[in-house]
Amino acid sequence: MTGLFLVHVAGSGRLRLAVLMEDRLQMKWKEVEGTSNVYKVLVKPLTGDPEQEVMLKTKTAKATVGGLDPVKEYVLQIHVIQGGQDTLIAKKKFIIEDLKAQVRNEKKKADMTPAPQITVSSSPAEGSTTITERREDKEQLDTPSSRPQGPEGRRSGPQNATLAAKPTQKISSKSEREVSATPSTPRRGPVHHCDTTLEWDIVLLVDSSWSVGRANFRLVKNFLWGILSPLHISKDKIRVGLSQYSGEPQTEWDLNSYSTKAEVLEAIRRVKYKGGNTFTGIDTVFSSVAMLYVCTTPYPHILMSLVWVGMALTHVLEENLRAASGARAQAGKVLVLLTDGKSQDDAITVAQALKEAGIYMFAIGVKNADESELREMASKPTDLTVHMVADFPMLGPLVGDVSRALCMRLKDRRKEVDIGLQKVVAPVIMDPHPSPTHLVVSDVTARSMRVSWTPPQQPVRKYRIVYYPSRGGTPQEVVLEGDSTSAILKNLTARTDYLVSVFPIYVSGVGSGLRGITATLPLSAPRELFVDQVTNSSFEVHWQPSEGASYYMVTYSTEAGHGDEVKEIKSGDTKVLISGLSPNTNYSVTVVAAAGEETSDPITIQQITEPTRHSLRFTNITHSSVTVYWEVAPSNGTIQHISYTSDASNAIAKEVDIPGGSSSVTMKSLTSQTPYNVTLAISHSGLKTFLHLTGNFTTLKVPPPTGVKVVDMSSDSAAVAWDLGSEDVTSYLIKWIPLSGGRLSQLSVPGGEHSAVLTDLEYSTEYQVSISARYADGSQSDASSARYRTGDNPRRMPIGRGGFGPGRTNGECLV
Repeated sequence: MTGLFLVHVAGSGRLRLAVLMEDRLQMKWKEVEGTSNVYKVLVKPLTGDPEQEVMLKTKTAKATVGGLDPVKEYVLQIHVIQGGQDTLIAKKKFIIEDLKAQVRNEKKKADMTPAPQITVSSSPAEGSTTITERREDKEQLDTPSSRPQGPEGRRSGPQNATLAAKPTQKISSKSEREVSATPSTPRRGPVHHCDTTLEWDIVLLVDSSWSVGRANFRLVKNFLWGILSPLHISKDKIRVGLSQYSGEPQTEWDLNSYSTKAEVLEAIRRVKYKGGNTFTGIDTVFSSVAMLYVCTTPYPHILMSLVWVGMALTHVLEENLRAASGARAQAGKVLVLLTDGKSQDDAITVAQALKEAGIYMFAIGVKNADESELREMASKPTDLTVHMVADFPMLGPLVGDVSRALCMRLKDRRKEVDIGLQKVVAPVIMDPHPSPTHLVVSDVTARSMRVSWTPPQQPVRKYRIVYYPSRGGTPQEVVLEGDSTSAILKNLTARTDYLVSVFPIYVSGVGSGLRGITATLPLSAPRELFVDQVTNSSFEVHWQPSEGASYYMVTYSTEAGHGDEVKEIKSGDTKVLISGLSPNTNYSVTVVAAAGEETSDPITIQQITEPTRHSLRFTNITHSSVTVYWEVAPSNGTIQHISYTSDASNAIAKEVDIPGGSSSVTMKSLTSQTPYNVTLAISHSGLKTFLHLTGNFTTLKVPPPTGVKVVDMSSDSAAVAWDLGSEDVTSYLIKWIPLSGGRLSQLSVPGGEHSAVLTDLEYSTEYQVSISARYADGSQSDASSARYRTGDNPRRMPIGRGGFGPGRTNGECLV
């Protein structure tokens, strides 16, 4: 039994309960003054069954709870939360069956008084049936004889219907009148039969989403049972198939599954409520026992009614009206659509293709269905094919109107046959709309893929590619021009199976879809993870980018654990500086690529931080300079100066001031080949020195000149050159002597020079030339040497005929 039962409960919260159906209860209460109130509603069975407990919060003074046991006792508590304070404003124990009985008993007493006119109406804001009363001196009864018959006087849907009562009976109570209007107890009236004997294929397409509900789905089945009962259903005359849809459409039975009316009606009785997740953006509380859903928004019926009619209509065209499913070329085609919500896809375009293919379409809308959308989808005339009711219990009075309109369509086609004007075309038997073939998937990544196909021989107007995750999700689609043979599908989810369908759209209809299933790749992990810039408290992590990643998550913790928490850094770059680490500690660093909620496989590296150095480190040691490094924790104070002295007994210590925050200094003007002792003095906030770091090193030997070479100038002179030395070279000493023995000559040039001319050389003699450098500290380097042979004496050379000498080996020409 379904209906509306109103119960007023006295109490501080002025609680009002309404039983909407067998397992659904609506509660309203007086709002508490305040601008930011939040109400907490608790529904708990007295038996203590935790799976039946419901708690919700709402900002409006009403709520709806479903999935309750009609015979179980519950405790209802309503609290208001103001400024963090939780106050109980209403409490009530209830059993749904008792609430219904209480209403019936009150109505029996009311029957003893003169009966008012009862009007059943729809309240769109509440999504349920309410009752209004108006007393008149004379009751108006709607009898079968007074109701208009046929399409001219037929209502498109009873938004306000005055219920009939027998003259010999008292007018029943309001709740009983509502029950009498349900398909389970159909209204009395003349029973009609549709006597058409032509061949028809009728497909029923029924919405079975969660917004319908199991109890309402029974009313839908009663409605279908009622409109099919007058038809002459048989294998060779009228065939009936049925599909229901929520997310993915599903065929319950094909046109050739049953061959008698009794079998079809029994199949309707046995069909199971599918119940699919066709709504989005709303939190739904599911119980493993009762599948409770709680709507805390002011308009829960709207949020619970998102449907995909276009996809369901495509299913009818591709699956239900195939020859293999029992569709006949010579039979007329009728589609009866029943929905309770506005479609979330382009249902009108698909419906137009169905009508262009010769399919006559009825559209039945309940509750939140969009009537203007239904009129666009349905066939003409829409006053016969479009029917709207406010709620599922109102489908009962609609049975007669829809069954008569359906029968009229069947008879209208009989007239067309009789005068030879048959216009209904079977859409798929002769395959006037061939499908593409050879679906190929390529260029697959984590976020995209390319699909290609071989086009049919007939010209295609457009292609519609529909794709969605196989585990469920929002369908996406791409529409391309008819000359296309491939498409790139983007914004996909990594590591997900996708169902892909390619539909050809012709001028006269839509062809069957070319289907395939494929999977995207996992989001690729970052590559080439490495660490640099390692100190005692930080290091920098680098990696190569991951294709398709929008950001990276870097986590790190000590390898040993020790109860340390794992820390996380989000980075949009391919590097990150990790600081605040402990010295001389092994850290494990993991990097994953991410895009939305998708993550890649991790990549991990380990790195040990440097120890804290409490001693000095010497680098870049030369004959006259050295660089000193140190590491001291900031809490140890501020560095003031560094002092150094050689090991000589009479050496004087020298000091160098250090800027605050420095960790290195280069000391210059040192003596070569000399040991030095270095002391780093540290003080705290300008107070007395409290820490000294010490170390020692030895300078290197002064380096000799480099790059020595001798260039020929004449037979008794030459030029010698070398690389420029360091800044502390004061002079260069050049010596040359014949290798066969003889006089040693020498020459001194300033330290800034890097060449000199050697004169008074002997002819045809090999010389040893050496150069050494003298430095500011008095040291002299080792000598660098080169060999050179002078040329022959030109005066002793015989002069040949023609006035020219034979020439020298170096290429000079002598006169």
